[in-house]
Amino acid sequence: MKPIFSRQSNPGNSVAIQSLPNQAAVTHLQATAQYIVLALDNATIYTFNPDGTYRQTLQGHTKCVWTTALYQDTLISGSVDTDMRVWSLATGRHTATVRSLKFLDAGTAVSGSRDATLRIWDLDAGVSTYTLRGHSGPIRCLAVHCGLIISGSDDATCKVWSRAGECLRTLAGHDGLVYALAVSDSPKVASGSFDGTIRIWDVQSWLCLAVLHGHGAVVSQVAMEGETLISGAVDGHVRLWSLETMGLVHDIAAHQYSVASLQVSGDRLITGGGDGCVKLWDLRTGQLIRQVGDSASAVYKVAFGAGDSIIAASKREETVLEVTPILNPLSPHALLTFDRFGSFDTILSGQGMLFTLNFSSYSH
Repeated sequence: MKPIFSRQSNPGNSVAIQSLPNQAAVTHLQATAQYIVLALDNATIYTFNPDGTYRQTLQGHTKCVWTTALYQDTLISGSVDTDMRVWSLATGRHTATVRSLKFLDAGTAVSGSRDATLRIWDLDAGVSTYTLRGHSGPIRCLAVHCGLIISGSDDATCKVWSRAGECLRTLAGHDGLVYALAVSDSPKVASGSFDGTIRIWDVQSWLCLAVLHGHGAVVSQVAMEGETLISGAVDGHVRLWSLETMGLVHDIAAHQYSVASLQVSGDRLITGGGDGCVKLWDLRTGQLIRQVGDSASAVYKVAFGAGDSIIAASKREETVLEVTPILNPLSPHALLTFDRFGSFDTILSGQGMLFTLNFSSYSH
């Protein structure tokens, strides 16, 4: 069913609100200069224009759509039904939930699954070309760097793979599952874990350069900007680290509950928390610039789209998509994501205004 669309024009207020015609929760949100893509736990995918106007409904999955990836006009989606779909190409399947997706190039993607495998996909042919085996637990997160694939798993390791499916290195040392990965231009890889630590890996030697301690709980978010590492944890703290000294620069008590999402762009950092707040921070000083929007019961995802910013949250027992302008836009902007099932993801996007996405129980 097509969402209901309304438009407001008061400066500083929402310019678009989408109320979705079913009871569902957001599992993935993605924004580019051309599209907003919204995946729900009822097996439905909605697409919108950058201004929040409705485009189409994509149906075909039979269970919760867990993750999506978008490259130009090609969308791929992974689901609890074990299918990965290329819209509109039919593909093969994993034997468990597809949890993570990344593009390698315009015609090639990699997926990670709870069946402990990765698959490389030829999107033109709609087939899986390689199955990557070696992890002993579900694949939790993926990163891509210069044609290499880095995977993080519940088996407490990261693995480095070639595009031909060869495991080049196993990165061991964590005492809990690897929850998040980030790659810098340095180049370094950061891995955040259930053990409360972050490990920094050198991309050339794949040696562990440092183990960063300080969070009192699961490190669910990591990001890098220049020589700064940003980490967010279930303890509600955001920590800023120097990748030059491997020392702590700022410890920010950002949220009462978990840090649900974070993304950095230039000298600005935005975070969404389990306390229902979205906050904008100065990355240089660690100081709060302002709270973005009204508080919600829970924040799932936030994003900066083309001319707008996006927040996925639960408010007033409705599922809505709000498009709201930002008075002082940041450039470039970034997409930040969180979902109620514990999957975290981040995607860079355009620049501009504010979207708000509120999820709980709206129905007609």
